[in-house]
Amino acid sequence: MTGTSKHQSHSQKIQDKMTEEDVQAIVVDNGPGMCKAGFAGDDAPRAVFPSIVGRPKNMCGVFRSC
Repeated sequence: MTGTSKHQSHSQKIQDKMTEEDVQAIVVDNGPGMCKAGFAGDDAPRAVFPSIVGRPKNMCGVFRSC
């Protein structure tokens, strides 16, 4: 048995075990204040955390010269 056929048989085993019920879509809401993530069909997000966007105080050489 070659390495390719081993890989294919392993992939086939994984696909055989998975059904459509096993696969769920991930939903991500990147809001201006909070980020929320979870699975489609859930009543509430599984993760909620603040949206933090920042930039360095000194940005020499990127957008301006110092």
